[in-house]
Amino acid sequence: MALHRLTSVTMGVPNVAETAAYYTDFGLTPDGDGWFTTRDAGRQLHLVHAPTRRLIELRVGADDPDDLAAAASRLERVGAACERHGTAVLVLKAPVTYLHHTSWQVDDVDDVGRGATAMLEDHPERHIWGLGRHHAGSNFFWYLKDPAGTFSEYYSDMDCVADDQLWTPEVLEGAKGLFNWGPPPPPSFLHPEDLAALMSGSHSD
Repeated sequence: MALHRLTSVTMGVPNVAETAAYYTDFGLTPDGDGWFTTRDAGRQLHLVHAPTRRLIELRVGADDPDDLAAAASRLERVGAACERHGTAVLVLKAPVTYLHHTSWQVDDVDDVGRGATAMLEDHPERHIWGLGRHHAGSNFFWYLKDPAGTFSEYYSDMDCVADDQLWTPEVLEGAKGLFNWGPPPPPSFLHPEDLAALMSGSHSD
């Protein structure tokens, strides 16, 4: 199966204008009708109104209809799907369906630091976790929080496993599953503060 990449994410948020301003500051380019583009991959983020923050739609590119069907099947039961641009879709069990974070690749660790510093200059409340380096993927990271409560990550220098390279999967336990160095993740990263509200909201929709 040949997945090309994650082509776009549609996020539902209760405060579209405020969240749109955040992602403009973050470095994405507004492209009309709630869409935002990136330098290399075109329209990748779409913001629409929803009563609570949520993942509305996820689009994944594939070579042909057979690959697309296989991708849909795998995304229903698998934890991750590889893409050409180094970004992964990670699906984890949770008490309610919600979008934890989106990851945005920048050129290097300096861009991670510059981007986060600019985002925090007038808005220190946006900071969540970073600067650090993940163990799985080996990428540098810095997580921020948008006005709807969804985390967004600047990252760079992620490992890439080519088809002909040997790679041994491993199970990562405890802190090693999250980071190699940097500050520990705050409790809100592992258990978002609005999780109870999201669970209540899911019953009323």
